[in-house]
Amino acid sequence: MGGAGAAMRTAHAYVVWPAAATVAAARLPQELKSKVHELISGEEEALELEVVQPAVASCPAPVPQVEMLSAAAQAAWHACASELSLVQVSFQTSTGDFEELVTALEILGDTEVVGGGSGFFLGRPAISQPELLHGPTHAEYKNLHSSTFDSHFPVICALAVLLLLALLKLAHVTYHRLGNSFAPLLLVISVFSGTVALPVAVGAWWYRQRKTAAAEGESPELEMTCEEDTVE
Repeated sequence: MGGAGAAMRTAHAYVVWPAAATVAAARLPQELKSKVHELISGEEEALELEVVQPAVASCPAPVPQVEMLSAAAQAAWHACASELSLVQVSFQTSTGDFEELVTALEILGDTEVVGGGSGFFLGRPAISQPELLHGPTHAEYKNLHSSTFDSHFPVICALAVLLLLALLKLAHVTYHRLGNSFAPLLLVISVFSGTVALPVAVGAWWYRQRKTAAAEGESPELEMTCEEDTVE
C-alpha cells in the first residue's frame, strides 16, 4: 500500500450479510476486510473499512439497492431463508493501489456467498456516492467491464469473413486478367494495412515492374528494325 501522506481514494459498495446478533455476525466486517486484503498487496492496516449504519434494509424488502448485487445475492435476498441485512461499506486506500482494490472487490462480488450464518454477498464497486446510488446494476456493470466476447464479436467476425471473401474474389479476377501479376492485388491489400508506407512501397515496386516489362518488350522490336536496315 502507499506510504504515509499518500493521496487516498475511496470505493463504495453494498454488502448483504447475516443480520443475527451472533459472534459470527459481529466478525463479518473484519472478515470482509481480510478477504479484500488477501487479494491486494501491502499492510492490512493501510486498508480502511467503514460500515455505514444503520442498515439500508432487511430481507425481503424490495429495495433497488439489491440490484447492485449478483443474481445469487438477489435470489437469497428475496428467498430470505435467514435474516439478512443490506448495508453500505466504504474502502479507502492510496491512489496508487486503488485499481487493485477495485479489482479485488469485483472478484469477491463474483465468488463470496452467505452460508451457515456467515459469509457475505458483495455488490459491484463504485468510485462515488452518486455512482453507488444511481449507477449501473450488477448485470450492467459486468457487461461494461467484461473482457470476454460480447454481442459485437459475431458482427466483427462476419465483417472479417466478408472482407476475406472479397480479397479472394479480387485475387481470382486479377489472376485471370493479368496472369501471374499480383501487383494490383498487393496494392489493394496494402491499403488495408493501415499504414502509408506500405501502399507507397507496393506502388513503387509495381511501377518499376511495369517499366522493366515495357523496356523488355521494346528491345526485340529494336533488334528487328536493325536487322531490316542491315538487309537493305
